[in-house]
Amino acid sequence: MLQYVIALLFLLVLYWAFASIFVSEKKYRSQAYVTNGKQATWKQVAEMMEGAAKKKVKLSHNQKDVLEKMLYRVGWKEAPEDIAAQQLMLGGIAMVGLSLFGIFSGSTVLLFFAVVAGFVFYRYPVNRLKKAVAYKEKQASIYLPDFIELLILLFSAGLTPYEAIKRATEQSPDVLRLDCERLSNDLDIMTEQQALNRFAENVGIGAAKRFVFAMKQAMDMSKKEANQIFNRQSVLMREMRIQNQRKIIKERPARLQLISSGVYAFVLLLPIAIIGVAFVKSMGAMI
Repeated sequence: MLQYVIALLFLLVLYWAFASIFVSEKKYRSQAYVTNGKQATWKQVAEMMEGAAKKKVKLSHNQKDVLEKMLYRVGWKEAPEDIAAQQLMLGGIAMVGLSLFGIFSGSTVLLFFAVVAGFVFYRYPVNRLKKAVAYKEKQASIYLPDFIELLILLFSAGLTPYEAIKRATEQSPDVLRLDCERLSNDLDIMTEQQALNRFAENVGIGAAKRFVFAMKQAMDMSKKEANQIFNRQSVLMREMRIQNQRKIIKERPARLQLISSGVYAFVLLLPIAIIGVAFVKSMGAMI
């Protein structure tokens, strides 16, 4: 039983350590606890391990391209090789560490668990990145209608696409700030249509792509026809906002129910566990 407790503690420490290390700005929470000169000891160890793992990394062109796009979309500073190195390091430490526990304790269960834990920790860096992309898309679908309606209002006021986008970027919501700043910068180095296409690709949701398509149509039409397109887009944005609000209202009770179910299950299982332990002890005493 002791070896399982040690193995569990090992996993918890591993998760705490590396979950706090691998963030986009490379901030190290352990620096607040263990310091050595100007740099944290744990940071030095982690960088050395990551550097060794990076030498073993071999990414295909397609894998590198996919990771680069995802990292660029969320604005992380890491390179694709960093993510792959983190996978090797996390998966390797989890598998080797638990395998050693299994060998020394003679437990085949721990050896099997080492393989499972190694795979889970190996997938952690990529799953963390995918989760960040999914969160960004979800937030973008909530706040994009407000940004697009502001753009439409500025277009209707007679501003050119360049002027309207520059002005709207200054008032963009925080969740879209990075993409809006990139859009504003792209306008200075490429055509308006190219900049809008990159914006839609970075945001990554259908509403952004549809609006960019409508924008490109409006640019090639008369002012009257362009206003008609913008009016239709404004109606669509209002409908999208209503749908988002309904979705949020539906999700909240489900989350509350999940939390309450978890609390109920914990309260229910606690006395059962106490009774079970007492029963096992009494049976052991009788034997």
